[in-house]
Amino acid sequence: MMKFKVGDCVVHRHEGVCKIKKIETNDFGDGKVRYYVLAPYFVETGSIIRIPVDKSEQIREHISKRSAQLLVKKMRKAKTVWINDNRKRKEKFQSMIISGDLEALAAIAHTVYLKKNEFINLKKAMPLTDQNLANFCEKLLTEELAIALGIKLEDVDAYITKHSK
Repeated sequence: MMKFKVGDCVVHRHEGVCKIKKIETNDFGDGKVRYYVLAPYFVETGSIIRIPVDKSEQIREHISKRSAQLLVKKMRKAKTVWINDNRKRKEKFQSMIISGDLEALAAIAHTVYLKKNEFINLKKAMPLTDQNLANFCEKLLTEELAIALGIKLEDVDAYITKHSK
């Protein structure tokens, strides 16, 4: 059973917001399989992602406008999720990202933002792994908020600043 149709905007847990360009049947050696054919919504790379229709847990509907507005209001109060052990922190952040939970992404982004300022004050460099994870979270979060709120990607930061408590 297909949950999505051609033209739908969905969120891929690793690629961010994508548009379903078509649904096709292909045989890549395992017999004929139906695929959602996705293209990243905000990137003009020409890259294509194929997700088997019957294994589409990697994609989901984007949140509603109301849910996006509520998330933005709560962002500045997001709990910090810093773990001092680098390996454990990376594992925790990765599991939070895979969950697709936007509040978890907001918590990571908020935590790393605060920690980045601490590192700056200490005149130290923040670990690159943390910077990369934060950038990835911010990308996913920003894309989904832009789609849900019906605003341009470049306007999301200003929206958050204006509407978060």
